[in-house]
Amino acid sequence: MHEIDIRATLKYNLSWNDEKKISFFLKFNEIDFDEWDGYIRDIQFLLDPKHKKRDYIYRKIYEPIEKLTAKVAYMERHFRYHKEVLETNSLTLRDTGAMKKFIREIEGLFIEKITHTEIDSDGQEFVWTEISNKLVHSILLELNGNYYNLMYGRKEEKNNEQDEI
Repeated sequence: MHEIDIRATLKYNLSWNDEKKISFFLKFNEIDFDEWDGYIRDIQFLLDPKHKKRDYIYRKIYEPIEKLTAKVAYMERHFRYHKEVLETNSLTLRDTGAMKKFIREIEGLFIEKITHTEIDSDGQEFVWTEISNKLVHSILLELNGNYYNLMYGRKEEKNNEQDEI
């Protein structure tokens, strides 16, 4: 797997203006994810007659990536048209509301915002927002957890047991 492809989303910054976000998505759309299709096609298990393991890997690892890349690809023509209109005539009326909506839809696939409310020792309430890249985080958890166990068995536990002896 090409970790660098999905980790490209780690460079995304919510504080960017819409134009920079659109440029990021256009560049992201240029990443070649064809190899991912081959990886999921090539995964086969000898003792998985109903394809439960393969389906699990598809749902937890491949499908979230596929949803993001498909959404960005679908929005590409809107983003390109927006950029072209902006370059040819920056005074032309354009629908920035639609661009904001498209950006929010894409961000929702890989960015997670959780708002926390806490009360300090003085009884004052304060609110803070935790922002994370849920796509990369969840995929790395799967790759280092259940995926590892499916692909290699409980080898890690056996190695740890041998180290203790």
